[in-house]
Amino acid sequence: MTFVGGEGARHQSGRGWPTDQKRPPSILPQGWRVILDGERPPEFNMALDEAILARVVAAEAPPTLRFYGWDRPAVSLGYHQVPEKVLDLELVRSHGIAVVRRPTGGRAVLHGDDLTYSVSLPAATPWATSVTEAYRVLSEALQWGFRCAGYDVSLARGHTGEQRPGPLPCFASTARYELVWNGRKLVGSAQRRLRGGVLQQGSIPLRRGRVSPEDLLPVGQPVGARARWATVEEIAGGPVNADRLARSLAEGFTQHLGVGLCFAALDASDLDAARLIEAGQ
Repeated sequence: MTFVGGEGARHQSGRGWPTDQKRPPSILPQGWRVILDGERPPEFNMALDEAILARVVAAEAPPTLRFYGWDRPAVSLGYHQVPEKVLDLELVRSHGIAVVRRPTGGRAVLHGDDLTYSVSLPAATPWATSVTEAYRVLSEALQWGFRCAGYDVSLARGHTGEQRPGPLPCFASTARYELVWNGRKLVGSAQRRLRGGVLQQGSIPLRRGRVSPEDLLPVGQPVGARARWATVEEIAGGPVNADRLARSLAEGFTQHLGVGLCFAALDASDLDAARLIEAGQ
């Protein structure tokens, strides 16, 4: 494992700290763990995020930032959503798309052509004592990460609070502090506090797939325009390397939070705990 960045690290563009952003206090002197994970089954991806959060809360692991993919297309639903009310399940099955439930809230997200991230923190983290403040700080860190990658994105100034339950997918609307490009939503995130910890999960569309989230709505529901959301490939003007983007986004956490990053693989404890959660134990 190697550490990069840390307190006092400079942004690669040489820009100073934004005058409209106040750097939050550092979390732990040893830094955060960053996991650049591969593609995994949908159910196991959700179990892993829960397992990592449990280990962070138990002080068995430092705050953890995980980037990952999906081994097949899947729709993840917010923990409160009813599948039949937000998806045309027959159409979903016909496309071979799996359906899983996230431990976090929010609306339906279609995965497969995206880079997904999760952040696991102790609930006592100084800047994470409220949902809104934690959401803002984490979005600012991601914004710095996109700048490290050479992409200029901004924070939305819409309404506060998590998206209310409803049939429309996550990317059909934008909430305050979500990241947008040219007015179109680029990152969709959801947060939940569980067992003394904070878990935030988010999706970053890399490209447009053959199926759009709006295509999977139940019959009779209004269909949102695809132009409401953006992809990283649209910003870059061509194909994007997901691993390289993940590393740039991780660097944004160093820039904004002032902590070092410990790049590591999932260890046996993470995997064992996830298997138990997936098995319902």
